[in-house]
Amino acid sequence: MDKQRFARAIAALHEYYGKGVSEAVVELYWQGLYQYTNDQLETAVMRHIQNPDNGQWMPEVSDLVKMMAGSTQDAALTAWNKVERAISGVGTHRSVAFDDPIIHVVLEDLGGWIDLGATPEKELPFVRKRFEEIYRSYKARQEIPPHKPYLIGKSEAQNNNSGFRSDPPKLVGDPEMAKAVLEGGSDKPRIGISVAETVVKALEKKYDDSIPF
Repeated sequence: MDKQRFARAIAALHEYYGKGVSEAVVELYWQGLYQYTNDQLETAVMRHIQNPDNGQWMPEVSDLVKMMAGSTQDAALTAWNKVERAISGVGTHRSVAFDDPIIHVVLEDLGGWIDLGATPEKELPFVRKRFEEIYRSYKARQEIPPHKPYLIGKSEAQNNNSGFRSDPPKLVGDPEMAKAVLEGGSDKPRIGISVAETVVKALEKKYDDSIPF
């Protein structure tokens, strides 16, 4: 999303409702909406203005998200459909970058892209249900969780072990949004190892100190 175009849209929205706007307010909207496209945002703004039920009120970030993404259930179904299409169209032998970072997070929680490809067909309905449950939980937070730049496929995993180079990940969904997910991701673990080690050492010291001999 182009941030200058985004800022103009938010400023125009505030002016329409007779509200003042500051850089801090624009930044708050940006943090909640930057994962969408400018066209999606501008369409959502127009739809809200024209809404006869609540169009008289200044929309908050959550109002615009709902306009663009629908309910969390709708979003989860859309996300799973993308995953299914990627499994059949790309395959888990290839590394992939989806246009939705939450998909990366959920699939990592479920064991990863490679493990998904090894799931027996009869178990996929259960995986789908679990995927949707976890996805909705993340989606309801209305924030972008830390996520991997892309999901490693079987070929890249084998090449890494053998010291060979791999093709870049296949972009799934909207190419520009998938690139944004790729660029905004991190390979750092969501819970730092150093933090875990510090906690473990502190607990060990606590119990060592409590031994009376």
